[in-house]
Amino acid sequence: HELASHGYDHTRVTEMDASHFRRDITRAKQLLEDAGGIAVRGYRAPTFSFRVDNRWAYDVLLECGYAYSSSVAPVRHDLYGIPDAPRVPYRDESGMTEIPISTIRIAERNVPCSGGGFFRLYPYAFSRWCI
Repeated sequence: HELASHGYDHTRVTEMDASHFRRDITRAKQLLEDAGGIAVRGYRAPTFSFRVDNRWAYDVLLECGYAYSSSVAPVRHDLYGIPDAPRVPYRDESGMTEIPISTIRIAERNVPCSGGGFFRLYPYAFSRWCI
């Protein structure tokens, strides 16, 4: 079973600078590795809060020993998202592998169809249809 991190204090990356982000992910990684006895390789940002203006986060993740991220929502939203990001796994220009949240195309828009919040908000029939 793989163990991945969601950060320590659930602050959106859009609200952090690089040093705060580094402290947060390092603390979470160490605690999880101590508890789980295995290396933590993956990370998912709170609220999928990777955007074009904080791509520096990939460099910090790589420095701290992470191998992949699932922090991009390829959708248009006021708090998060990179609408033109690929909807499939890709390698960011930093070299980090990004596995974006699952989306479906409806009326030429990407609509998220995964993640805890969406499973709570959408009716089960819609989630099942998306999957």
